[in-house]
Amino acid sequence: KANGGQGSAFNAGFARSHGDIVIFLDADDTLLPTAVERAVELFHEPGVTKVHWPLRVVDDCGRRTGGIHPSKPLSEGDLRDEVLRHGYEGYIWPVTSGNAWARSFLSQVLPMAEHEYTYAAESYLATLAPALGLVRSIAEPIGTYRMHDRSSSNVRNLAERIKNVGRQQLVLRSAFGRVGIDVSPDIWRPTPDLRQKILVACQELTDLLRVGSKFLFVEWEVWGPGQIVKECSQIPFLERNGKYWGRPVDSSAAIQELERLRIEGANYIVFAWPAFWWL
Repeated sequence: KANGGQGSAFNAGFARSHGDIVIFLDADDTLLPTAVERAVELFHEPGVTKVHWPLRVVDDCGRRTGGIHPSKPLSEGDLRDEVLRHGYEGYIWPVTSGNAWARSFLSQVLPMAEHEYTYAAESYLATLAPALGLVRSIAEPIGTYRMHDRSSSNVRNLAERIKNVGRQQLVLRSAFGRVGIDVSPDIWRPTPDLRQKILVACQELTDLLRVGSKFLFVEWEVWGPGQIVKECSQIPFLERNGKYWGRPVDSSAAIQELERLRIEGANYIVFAWPAFWWL
């Protein structure tokens, strides 16, 4: 079929499939020869919507980097209460190639909206799975996850991530509604109000900063990961080796760091909501 994005591929693949268990395998990832057998064993329990496992991280040439994705142990069991409290980030799950899905579950939630999930389509399924059933995990890695500079997880900007969070929250509220649980739109962070403020600020910065700008960004950790302005370099303030370092101990320390980074080529310093108190 024509390339319509990851969600489109999921829908097309599921429509052609026949098995009781379905795995969506990304083209640059791999599974060990025993992976499917290990996953199938855990679907014998009634009510399991998905089985997941960690993956060994490899570079663009397929060489192991020593990393494991996710870096923390995967969640399992009846996770509905955790997800109800904390949203879709209330449990730890892997990328596409680390999941096997029950057909009975997929039949309830597919096809997905293709235009909304041109990438990160697994997040749609991972969001719904714990609300509609049990999750089981395999502790050791049984596949590989290829990370490179062009990976969608590396090139996605902050505005796209925030929009995806909003979609996931709507999907999760709908899933809880199916089982008779009414969820307020403000129960999970970032709230709709906070998401809107971040999106507005991202657009304002995109309109303001010229291509190639190098800017300092105050209170970086409030916003989380993701490129804020395309074709611009962002530096958390304060920073050490490019990582957010926390707040300065006093005004003198802040000015010293500002001067150092200005000399190193920073064109702007950005005070975006909620960092206005710095001014």
